[in-house]
Amino acid sequence: MKKLLLFLFMSAIVTFNLLAQEQSSHLKFKNIPITGTMQSVVSQLKTAGYKVNSQSPDFTLMDGSFANLNCEIAIRATPKSNIVYSIAVFFTESTSWYSLKSDYLEFKKLLKEKYQVSPRTTEEFIEPYYEGDGYELQATTKSKCYYYSIFDVKDGEIRLVILNKRLTLLYTDKYGDTINEREENENTLNDL
Repeated sequence: MKKLLLFLFMSAIVTFNLLAQEQSSHLKFKNIPITGTMQSVVSQLKTAGYKVNSQSPDFTLMDGSFANLNCEIAIRATPKSNIVYSIAVFFTESTSWYSLKSDYLEFKKLLKEKYQVSPRTTEEFIEPYYEGDGYELQATTKSKCYYYSIFDVKDGEIRLVILNKRLTLLYTDKYGDTINEREENENTLNDL
């Protein structure tokens, strides 16, 4: 009996430790863990100064500021359990390729410094576009400009991308993304 009680006690401690690790190991956005329900994350972002633009059960669009720049953020939640797993930052459209590229390079440098991770990077134009032709911004709208850096960090992934004349940051929590994939696969399997 003592062995059984000891086993149950030890199992409870291991389970508690695993749950504590799971809860504390989430990617953060503006020091807010990317986890919890859509309602709880939106509430925390409102406290941080963001305003709701539009909302649905698994997607919310908010306006605010990030790194002292005006932006829109999009929060995504899993389809079934409504757990937030991703936050995207869309900065305002640029009118200059060189200022857009400069912002991209600055964010890339700062992310590398903060997370101490070298990104997987692609920075190129596809014919007929090339840097210096004066049509770089147009190339970003025609899928002819591939400027992105992917930072694989401990608790997820951060993507820095130039697309459609703007800079975008995408924060994806590893744990939440796993739940999202499982729930999306369940929906697909149910359809089959």
